[in-house]
Amino acid sequence: MRTSLLVSSLMLSVASLAAAQTENDAVNLWLSGDDAAALPALAEEAASGDEDAQLLLGQIDRDTVAGGYSRYVLSLSPLERNRLLRANIEDGTRNWLLEQESRDLGPLSEALFNYRVTRDSIPMAVELQKEGETASAEYLLWTVLDNGRFDLLNTVPADNHGLLDMEALAWVRAYQERDDKRLTLAGLAEDPAPGMIPGLLLLKRLSPLLGLEDEIGAEVVDAIDVLNGRALSRNRAGLYDLNAWLDAVAPSDPHLATLQRYCESCDEAGDGTICMSDALAVVSGYRTLMTVRSPIERVVPTEAYFASERPVALLQDLVRNRTPYYAGNVNSACVVALNEEGAAQN
Repeated sequence: MRTSLLVSSLMLSVASLAAAQTENDAVNLWLSGDDAAALPALAEEAASGDEDAQLLLGQIDRDTVAGGYSRYVLSLSPLERNRLLRANIEDGTRNWLLEQESRDLGPLSEALFNYRVTRDSIPMAVELQKEGETASAEYLLWTVLDNGRFDLLNTVPADNHGLLDMEALAWVRAYQERDDKRLTLAGLAEDPAPGMIPGLLLLKRLSPLLGLEDEIGAEVVDAIDVLNGRALSRNRAGLYDLNAWLDAVAPSDPHLATLQRYCESCDEAGDGTICMSDALAVVSGYRTLMTVRSPIERVVPTEAYFASERPVALLQDLVRNRTPYYAGNVNSACVVALNEEGAAQN
C-alpha cells in the first residue's frame, strides 16, 4: 500500500508541477522558493505598475509566515525590508495593498490587509470568499470553529458566497449523516475524503456537545494529539503506527502533502514517517501548518501554489527557525539533518 501511495503521489505531483506556472515570470520565480532572486524581481514589477506583483508583495509583507520566517527577509534591516516589500512614497513606505488606486481592487486589497487583525472574523471571511480568496476565507472560518465558537455559525449570513460549503464542514456533515459513527484509523485511511483532516479536528472539538466522545477510537484520539503537535510529549512506542497513518492520508490533504514532501527530501535519515510527527510538534501542529498556504488566489491559484516549491521552502524555514526551542526533544534525525543542511546553505 505504501509503494502504491507513493507512486500515485509522485504521478500527481509531476502532473501538478507542469501547471504550477503563472503568466508573470517574477511570480514564477517566487514560486520556485528563491526569495533572494524573486523579491527584488517582484519589487521591480510592482514599481512598474504590475498589479499581481503589488498584491503579492502586499500579502508577503502582511503575512507573518510568508515574510517573517523567510531567512532572506530576516537577514534584511527594517529599512531594506520596507524598500523591498513596500511602495515607496514621499512620506514613507506603505503596504502595496493600501496603495491600490483601482476601484475594482480596493475591496480585495482591504480584505487581504485586514483579515489577520480583525476581531470580526465571520464578516471578514465572507468578504474574502466574495472576492474569490477561498483559501484565506476558509482558514479564517476554520480557526473560529477550532477555537470552539461553533455558535458563530449562526451569524454567517445566508448570502455567504458558498463559504459554508468548505470541505472541512462538508466532511463533518457527511459524518453526522452516517449510521455507524465509530471512527478508527483504518476507516479514516481507507478512503480519505477532501477536508478530512481539518474536519476531524473540528469534530473532536464538537464531540462533547454532540455526545460523540465514545465514538472516537483511542488510536484516533492519539492521532489527533499528533496532528495538534503533541508528539514530543508522548510515549514514542505507538507513534510509528500513527506516522504510517499520517503518511497514508497525506496525499489527500495539501498541508500534510507539503509536510510529506519536506520529509521525503531527507534521503538518508531513514525516518521520513517519524519526521512528520516531530515537524508537526515543532511548528505547534496542523493549525500552524495551515498558515503555509496560497497567499492570494487572484495571483497564484491554490493548486499551482501547492504544486510549487514555495510551500516546502516556507515550511523548511518555519521548522528550522523553531527547532532550536526543542533542542534535545526532537527524535527525528530527518528534521535535524534538514535543519543543519538548510542552515549551512544560508
